[in-house]
Order: sequence, then C-alpha cells, then structure tokens
Amino acid sequence: MDRRLVLIAWSALLLAYALGACVPVMDVDAAQYASMSAQMVREGNWLQVFDRDASYLDKPPLLFWLSALSLKVFGLEPWAYKLPSILFALAGCWGVFKFARLHRDARTAHTAALVFGSSVAMLQMTNDVRCDTLLTSNVILGLWAGMAWLNGRRTHHLLLAALFIGLAMLAKGPIGLVVPALALGGHVAITGQWRALRDPRLLFVPVILAVFLLPMCIGLYQQHGADGLRFYFWDQSFGRITGSNRWQDDSTGFFFLHTFLWVALPWTLFALTGLFSVILRRGRSLPEYASISGVVLTVIALSFSHYKLPHYLFVVMPLASVIAAHALGNTHARVLDFFQFAIVLCIGGGALWLSLKSFPIDNPIWPYALIACFLLAIVVYARSTSASRALWPSLIVSIGTALVINGHFYPALLKFQAGSQVGIKVRELKIPEGRPGEPRNDEPCPRLPCRVQRPLAARHRRSARSHAPGALHLLQRGRSSSAVERWTCSNGNVDLPCIPGAGAHD
Repeated sequence: MDRRLVLIAWSALLLAYALGACVPVMDVDAAQYASMSAQMVREGNWLQVFDRDASYLDKPPLLFWLSALSLKVFGLEPWAYKLPSILFALAGCWGVFKFARLHRDARTAHTAALVFGSSVAMLQMTNDVRCDTLLTSNVILGLWAGMAWLNGRRTHHLLLAALFIGLAMLAKGPIGLVVPALALGGHVAITGQWRALRDPRLLFVPVILAVFLLPMCIGLYQQHGADGLRFYFWDQSFGRITGSNRWQDDSTGFFFLHTFLWVALPWTLFALTGLFSVILRRGRSLPEYASISGVVLTVIALSFSHYKLPHYLFVVMPLASVIAAHALGNTHARVLDFFQFAIVLCIGGGALWLSLKSFPIDNPIWPYALIACFLLAIVVYARSTSASRALWPSLIVSIGTALVINGHFYPALLKFQAGSQVGIKVRELKIPEGRPGEPRNDEPCPRLPCRVQRPLAARHRRSARSHAPGALHLLQRGRSSSAVERWTCSNGNVDLPCIPGAGAHD
C-alpha cells in the first residue's frame, strides 16, 4: 500500500475529527459528563464524582479525570472536553494496526486501521464523546499487547496488556476486562495454547489491575460505602444481564444484530462477508481467532442484557474492522465491489441531500468537498483493477461524508439544542453564577436546568426584581418569528431556535 496515500487519508480523517471536536457538546450524556468534569476542576475533588452537587454513581471516573485535566490546562471549551478521548481514539487506530500486523501483512493492517478510522462508530465516538471512546481504544490496545504476549511471551507485553485493561475498566467497568478475556480466551481455546495459562507471570495482571482501580475504589467507598463497590463490580455490567440493575428496556435479543448494520458503515458488507466466510469455512481462513471470538462472543453476551444502546457495540468495532480488512484483501468478487461502491454513494448522497435540504449553507466548502470526493471516487473506481478497488473509493466518499457532517450538518443541527444556546448566551453576557441549578458560565457546555422549556417558562413568570442581580432567569417566552422563540430574561432577551415542546435534559 502506498504510504503517501495512507498519509493523505489520515490527514483528511484528522481534519474531520478536528471539525467534530469544535462542534458543541451534545445532550444528554456528553453534556452531563462535560459539566461534571468542569465541576471536578472547580472543586478540586478528584476521588469523588458529583453532578450538580449531587452524588453520582453510574460511570467510572476515567473520562471525568482526563477531561477535567484537559479543561484545567486548555480552558472550559468543548474541544478541550473532547480532546483526551479523541487522542485515545487515535491510539485505538494505532492499536488496530498493531493487532492486525501480528498475524497479517502491512497492507491488511493499514486497511484495518483505515476501516476503523472511517467507520460510523469512529465518527460518533469522536463527536458525541462518552465513556465508550476510552473503553474501545484501551480494549484494542490491551488485545494487541495480550496477543503479542501469547506469541512471544515477553514480560513487557503482559504488563502493557494489564495496563490497558486496567484503563478500560476505569473507563466503563468490568466490560473492559470481559471483552479481552472473551477474545483472548477464544483464541487460546481454539489454538490449544493452554500452557500460556500456567505462566506464573500472569499473577502480575490482578496486581496491576488492583493498583489502577484502587483510587476509584477509595472514592466509591468514601462516597457510597460498600454499595458503591457492589455497583461498580456487579450491578453496572452483570446486573444488566441478571436484571438486578434498574436500567431495563423492551429491546429484543436481536437488537445488536441490526444495530451492527449501521454502526459498521460503510464497511458493513465486507465485515459480514468476513464473518460468514470464517463461520462457513470453520475458521480456516483466519490466521488468529481473537477477532472472531471477540466479536461473536461479545455480541452474544451483550444481547442478554436487559438494557441495550447502540454505542455498547462500539467496543467490538476494532475487531470487526480487522475482519473487514481481511475480507477486503481476500475477496475478489466484482459483484461485492459494485455493491460496496453503491452503498457508499448512497451514504454520501444521503448526507449531502440531508445537509443541503435541511439547513442553509453558511460555508459551501464542505458540500463542495463531498462533491469533489464523489467525482474522485468514481474516477478511482473506474480505473482501478487491483484488490483495492473497493477500498479507496469507499474511503474517499467516507472522508467526504465525515467532513460535511462535522463541518456543516452538526454545527447547523446543534443550533437547535436549547441548552447549548442558552449556555453560549450566558458566557457571552458574562453572567455570574445564580441560584443552585441555574446555567453557569464556567462550564464547557452549560445545560438548561429543566427537562422541557415550557414548564420552565411557566415556573418563572415572576418579576425580575425578585431575583438576584446579574443572574440569568428565564421569565417568559414569546414567539418573535416562525423559527425563533424569544425568551425574556432578567438581563434581556435571548432568541433561541424554535422546536416546540423540546428542551434540554436535566
């Protein structure tokens, strides 16, 4: 594979990630996590986690620690909140390359990293930043180090595996250990490398994990007692399978099967081709079995959960990318190339149509960039006869789509996110902190302190004289046009895009 082309592709992807970093933080989860990270900076309490002065017990603290450190260094900006997760995501792409390179040639390894870096999952993880970005990246880095240890039995690889698995557990709980255990355990079982499990150096792993988890456990015990430790080690992950966790929904056991179809875009076709080829040939086409074990066993385990969300599947996408890259390099059916090219054209065309139809064009550079990518992809597809015929046209259109989504679609869409728009006004007016629970001007993405806007207006139809001077208080709403609602505040009027009945979450 031409290294110059690889460098150009990664430069374009980095531009797309940078555009996404500058997009306002999205409600609900990401805005909540950014607010909590800012509160950690203000109060200097790094062991105990609070959400608006209320004790918080849901996610482990790694995201809050890293984001708080970034906010402290770079200031209270949305991109500062996202920066640590984006850097870890890039490290995850490197981990995909290193993992694939252990058993495959450099071409397949580069393809796997590009497939992961240009997937819908990666686009979401670097934009709507949650705990899954850190989890996914550290899991694939841990898998690379673990597989390297199984191959060469070098102690430093085992220590690295324990380090990354510890970070994965700090990111989202025991799932950070379960996925590597399923992947590596499947590989050991199929290849018969049972002797590796008797290596005394494996005793280093629980010791390193304990050291990494100790600060979090101290904070959990100080804040929540033994219930906090039980929640982290059992209820948060395994409790969703047993039903002891309070989070439950009515999704079926097939939820992640149809979710995979869009999460793996635009590489779904080759990911499924690789999976089915392995199953039909009983695994004889794979040089290693951690990838297939990690994907299949993890999806089966997650499907037993009583509560499912699409981003739970992100953790298997690095392994699915390796399988897709293997299929891209070993499947030479022209019909697959044709359908793959048709899929990416539909994705790119749909993104362009949606962006242009839904929102006015303030900066035409990104739609024009996607159109240029369309034309270039058509030329490359028509002239290519190599095994990369499906790769490069798909990658070109994917990059163009990511540019138009992060450069035009999301910035225009999030103008209708009431919480961030109020937050922008709070910071522009330099309004000091008011009563507890009101918008603050010292958060990267202040959240509107209500569940919907209409009750807020009714609740605060009182005289501005009854409120503290300088604080922002939404008092009354009146429509000033078909697209804008004017909110009367104690400091003046604030015009917000109108979405009837919508509002930010508490």
